Amino acid sequence: MKQISVILIVFTALFLLSGLTVFPVEWEVKTVIKILWGDAPVGDGLLSPIHKKMVEIRDSLPVLREQYHFIFYGLDWLGFGFIVMSILFIGVIRNPIKNKWIIQFALISCILVIPFAAIFAPLRGMPWQWILIDSSFGIFGAIPLLIILRSIRKLELTEDTSTKT
Repeated sequence: MKQISVILIVFTALFLLSGLTVFPVEWEVKTVIKILWGDAPVGDGLLSPIHKKMVEIRDSLPVLREQYHFIFYGLDWLGFGFIVMSILFIGVIRNPIKNKWIIQFALISCILVIPFAAIFAPLRGMPWQWILIDSSFGIFGAIPLLIILRSIRKLELTEDTSTKT
């Protein structure tokens, strides 16, 4: 039970943090570019497709904010969705067996990230490497969820055994 709680608290905190990161998106994009590439000139033909796309995103965000500010409202709702979904995991912490379905739902969501990224990244003109980055969230998110699900199944077996004796 303790292993389930510890992993879930960390997972939930990171999931919640993911939701909160959509609000300062302009600052985040600028910071990521600065950390990863410094002040490298954008016109350089040696830049990676990811760097070029990040610069394009950075340069488009002020335009969106000024001319199409309502687009950011969609980001607000994206953050809201992450925050609300993170609340679901409290139920698993409180009663893992009863709320096992939340972990199963989260695992299905992790799996769906991969085809979603594979379909929509090319449609939106994102570099193919972006699919790998987005898919990694589903893959790395599934690892702790699988550990939790396995622990819940062991807990179920322990409870079944104790009620039968």
